Amino acid sequence: MLGMLLRSWWVLVIRGLFAILFGVITLLWPDITVFALVTIFGAFVMLDGLIEIWVGFANRGREQHWWSDALLGVVSVIIGVIAIGWSGITAIAAMYVIASWMIVLGGLMLYQGIRLRDDIAGELWVISTGALSLLLGVIFVIFPGAGAISLAWAIAGFMIVLGVLMVKIGWGVGRIERFLRAEAMRQPHSAR
Repeated sequence: MLGMLLRSWWVLVIRGLFAILFGVITLLWPDITVFALVTIFGAFVMLDGLIEIWVGFANRGREQHWWSDALLGVVSVIIGVIAIGWSGITAIAAMYVIASWMIVLGGLMLYQGIRLRDDIAGELWVISTGALSLLLGVIFVIFPGAGAISLAWAIAGFMIVLGVLMVKIGWGVGRIERFLRAEAMRQPHSAR
């Protein structure tokens, strides 16, 4: 798992920046319609899912748990297609679609965070992001009647927090990867 993160830390940073951008766009457009919100959300989730699928399959054979990234990617693409393809979606249906993604995302992030416990010191960021996603997803399922504006604010806030945490984790792992690469270059080559 750590090897996969070390090789693709920059992907996490890019995904985080996209999440922040999505959250900011949603906040700056307060009277956003459900259709527009869900379309933007669907596009984000689909793009994020394709990146996750790529990361998962790129690490197949190198990492035992590569499937968790690929699975999240497949679920994200499916949710994105549903969100974009459902043109007459209501606010309540949108809540269920978004909540489904948040629950799957949260569960897999918790799984990955727990797996990373032995490999990195910042695994609590991954675990807390997964727990937040899972909690918000469950809240959206329990209280789906929130209006479109409440939906937009909740999703925008979550996406910004998610994005910041992804960038922080990615940047931290990138520092570790650069340090390890520099250390490997300093090591004298063994005599043959």
